[in-house]
Amino acid sequence: EEISKRSDYNDTIGYPDLKQIQTALNEHEILVTYFPTFKGIGRLCIARDKAVSSFSAVDFPQLSRDVKLLQYALTADYAADENLDSQYPAASAVRVREFLFSGLEQCATAGSHINVALPDEVAGIPLAALLEEIPPSAGERFDLTRAKWLGNIFSFSTTVSARQFVGSRRAIIHRWAQRPYLGIGNPDLSNGLRIPGNRDPLRL
Repeated sequence: EEISKRSDYNDTIGYPDLKQIQTALNEHEILVTYFPTFKGIGRLCIARDKAVSSFSAVDFPQLSRDVKLLQYALTADYAADENLDSQYPAASAVRVREFLFSGLEQCATAGSHINVALPDEVAGIPLAALLEEIPPSAGERFDLTRAKWLGNIFSFSTTVSARQFVGSRRAIIHRWAQRPYLGIGNPDLSNGLRIPGNRDPLRL
């Protein structure tokens, strides 16, 4: 029943409508996408039974600094060091989380799988490494063992756009064999396995 329901997509030209996106979503799955506004950013969170939007002004120079700090912290090539690791840019991780998800709490509930069409400003930042809030302190450092990482609250996938998300779901849904198929092989590998383009067979 679910498969036949999902096959009833209309051909989408341009941006898909709300119903098409909701039909493409699984249970406990949402899509979050973004659009620019005069003062900052607009966010749209779509679940199977609701859609929630939020808007806010954005300090883009601060956002750029936050992204650079996170990129540095997440790609540093030093050996594991408790002191350095505890200096994780937590404030930046919280601000980037607010930039992406502020005001969407009624839609992005704990345990959801979030498909995100990320804005260019934060492309490349692992969303699981963002923070819900500043972690508790341990002396002059953060106690990251008690941090509320987004990766412990949600799971994430990234997509280019809502149109790409719906289109990819259509492609997956329609790749069903018309008849059951079972293939069994019994190759003779006594002379080796020949790979196209190689002159000599690969000996096993």
